[in-house]
Amino acid sequence: MKQACWLLALRLGAGQVVPAAPRPTDSQPCPCPDPIYGEDICYEPVCPPGYFRCCATCYEAPCYGLKKDLELSWRGIYECILCEPGDYCDGCDTFKKCPDNTQPTREGARVSRAGSTRIADCESCAAGMEASFRRDRCVEDYSHVCNEEFVQRCIRSCKAEEPSRGKKLTPCEQIKCEMFCAKLWSDDCAVVVGRICRDLTTAKDSGVIGVEGSDTQADVLECDVDCDFATRSGFVVAVAILGLLL
Repeated sequence: MKQACWLLALRLGAGQVVPAAPRPTDSQPCPCPDPIYGEDICYEPVCPPGYFRCCATCYEAPCYGLKKDLELSWRGIYECILCEPGDYCDGCDTFKKCPDNTQPTREGARVSRAGSTRIADCESCAAGMEASFRRDRCVEDYSHVCNEEFVQRCIRSCKAEEPSRGKKLTPCEQIKCEMFCAKLWSDDCAVVVGRICRDLTTAKDSGVIGVEGSDTQADVLECDVDCDFATRSGFVVAVAILGLLL
């Protein structure tokens, strides 16, 4: 029987290697189907719940990425990625999208916080609200004035103010990016997203699941975003991609 060991995760900022989660023993029933070969093959995951393995469904392609974006797996390789908002990662090295809500008056995408592990972590938005562009919170309805596909693709093209961070945006930069992309689509879209922007950057419940009182909320409250004019303000949008949408 294997002894339980620990995933050692490099925590950026703190500069320390700390334990993140215990590894299950092989005495437990096989919990996961193989991501590539399916239900008939038992698979032993290398990342803990709340993470997915980079390129888990690839046959041969290695996982390329910076160490700051990846964390050490149980086999000592930088290949574990924190589960994204709007998804959940149940500990089988893959991620699953939160299922849409089909209840009348509440139809649409569900939201979840980063690192979610169960489908129960996916939450539905109340009537009159919908999932944010990043699927991390419920916000005022915007889809009647914003083309979500356009805005989403624009958001994915935003780059950080500091070039070395590439597309790894701070919470403040994410809000700036959303404002810019909303304005790029239409003034009406910018007005609605501007109200969401002001709600996020004022001292009250941000709507982001699980961040109240956290460093993330403090960063948002101190954000210098202009919720009315949506200027570029230091980050870059890939013009080539946007040209395909216009």
